[in-house]
Amino acid sequence: MAIPDSYREIIETLATATQKRQLRWKSNVLGVELMVAESRLTLWKGHLRGRPYITFSLSAHDGTALDAWCVEEGEAEYADMQAFFSAAGRQALNIPQRLATICEEIKRIAEAADEYSAASVPPRHTGASDCDASLPSTVTMR
Repeated sequence: MAIPDSYREIIETLATATQKRQLRWKSNVLGVELMVAESRLTLWKGHLRGRPYITFSLSAHDGTALDAWCVEEGEAEYADMQAFFSAAGRQALNIPQRLATICEEIKRIAEAADEYSAASVPPRHTGASDCDASLPSTVTMR
């Protein structure tokens, strides 16, 4: 089944807002959900006879099922729905923010290591006269 015409604008708007990280998707038992306008929108993936599909459902705020439809692999909209589902799932798991935090922490650690290295290692002189002057002329073993 293709995306019903009555849902096209909603799906396009949801997908765009999800890509821009403007919505707060949450994980649920089935997949991911979004509460909006006293409604619960749910996306989940499954397989039927070995064929993947993505389902979109509309429920009342209390969970009463109102409408549902799915897009199967091979249909024109499947790739777009797969990208939408993936983006919503990553947001529900807080992956974009987690990756940003990890990146900032790595940068902070690297900068601290650079500062420590620069402060603890004496400068190296490569000129021959400097090297000769810093070495003892003889070495005594005890």
